[in-house]
Amino acid sequence: MNPTFWGRRFGVGPLVSLAIVIVALWFPLSFLARQSPRFLFWASSPFQKGLGDAMNAMGFSMLGLIGISDPQAFYDYWTMGQGLYIALLFPPVLIGLLLWFLGLDLLQMLIGGAPPVPHGSGRFASAREEAFHRRYKPGALNVGAGPGSSSYWFSGPEHLLTIAPTRSGKGVGVIIPNLLTAERSILVIDPKGENAEITARQRQSFGPVYVLAPFRQDGVASAAYNPLAGLDPKDDAFVDDATTLATALILSDPNAENRHFDEGARALLRGLLMLVVVAEPPERRHLVTVREVLTYPKERFATLLEIMTSMKEAGGAIASVANVFRGKNDKERAAILSTAQEQTNFLESPALKRSLTRSDFEFSSLKTGIATVYLVLPQERMESHGRWIRLLVTRALQDIQRTRAKPAAPILFVLDEFAAIGDMPAIKTAIGLMAGYGLQIWAFLQNWGQLEEVYGKGAHTFAANAGVFQAFKVNDTVTARYVSDLSGDTARHQPVTQGKPVGGKLLTPEEVMHLDDNRMFLKFKGTRPILTGMRPYFQDRKLRKLADPSSFQAG
Repeated sequence: MNPTFWGRRFGVGPLVSLAIVIVALWFPLSFLARQSPRFLFWASSPFQKGLGDAMNAMGFSMLGLIGISDPQAFYDYWTMGQGLYIALLFPPVLIGLLLWFLGLDLLQMLIGGAPPVPHGSGRFASAREEAFHRRYKPGALNVGAGPGSSSYWFSGPEHLLTIAPTRSGKGVGVIIPNLLTAERSILVIDPKGENAEITARQRQSFGPVYVLAPFRQDGVASAAYNPLAGLDPKDDAFVDDATTLATALILSDPNAENRHFDEGARALLRGLLMLVVVAEPPERRHLVTVREVLTYPKERFATLLEIMTSMKEAGGAIASVANVFRGKNDKERAAILSTAQEQTNFLESPALKRSLTRSDFEFSSLKTGIATVYLVLPQERMESHGRWIRLLVTRALQDIQRTRAKPAAPILFVLDEFAAIGDMPAIKTAIGLMAGYGLQIWAFLQNWGQLEEVYGKGAHTFAANAGVFQAFKVNDTVTARYVSDLSGDTARHQPVTQGKPVGGKLLTPEEVMHLDDNRMFLKFKGTRPILTGMRPYFQDRKLRKLADPSSFQAG
């Protein structure tokens, strides 16, 4: 009995023959596509659509012919020995394709290794490379939204750098997701107080939470911290600690002509800090007293300096400050004192005074356990009162470096509005030593120019050493050029001459500036860049359950 029409079409023999043909064609073509830069150029150029359409048409035509005709006939033809003629066609066809795609590249590959990729090998991360960075480890940081509900994670020790303009969504899309999930100690600069409002309750599930918000208007008492409370005159580091605090309080413009007076003001303030800690009773050992001393009447201040010259405490460092200051002429002394007074004007704020006269915690708790500290300072007060932020960050770094405990995960400093706190030597030192102290810094800036203002010529080094670099909603050409350079060089289709592709950036500056609002340029150190998304916490079902309502407008 002859097989039925459909039985003949779906016999085992024809299907096996068809599979052999597909496999025999698929692997050589896959090899060609991987090895040939010329093929890659064609596949990435405007020829791509035509090439793809042609291959699809050929494939469907072959399948259609086989479907319309009788596969059993082809099988019978092959098994009767006539298939030898078909088999003999495969070698010349494959060799022809190989030569067409590779040309001289094949010869170079056989003689001197793999053919060079023209104009650089820049490309985006492969699917396998992306999947590697979507593997979660305890304590890892969420640095981008992956396919579906997945995320990209970073668990390395290096610092992180994010460049995004104001109102770009970095709070709801980057900072808040990590505050809700990162099981590690965190200190975060929170200009609006939104981060604390949304995440403080959830952070309490990890450990104690301290919200330092001297200007908050909701009636909730702010935590307080006295930067002088931890200074010990018997400690060998006493003078150095006072110097570091004075440096945090006195800002200096590197291009200004009066830097000499800034240096003098730092020296004077260092001496007064030590004086207050050594000579005042415990309840008056705080910066409010230092400000009071700085504003003494002229005669009383002169008397105080005379007393300081005979003090033996701190190895004579207090007396040394007084002697140097008294040795200057009247005009120079007046300029130095005026500088110190002007740069400590913020200490006249009643709200800040209340937050500086006692300590509700020690920054060492960030290292001995899991704790969270929010430093809340309204954006409009950042310029006038930013020294308060600098002061507390400096003290936190001092305590962390001095505490010998080893945290399970690095302590994270989320420094939003990083440029607003200015050049901080303590931060620069911490960047180089933070791995040994169990510390990690995540800096947020609005553009590349801000990083250059803070770090000068060291901006590129700071960015290059970052374990993670993020950029989104870029709206200035300087930042766009940096991101473009970071993407790497590759072959791009432009008007070509002599049949060769023209080199260019994987992402041009214009393309960087025109990425969709929800797209992020993400680069892990030592790997290819990734174009991914940013998922606001309120669009994530799990994070939404952890967050508290916000009185702020999303963004």
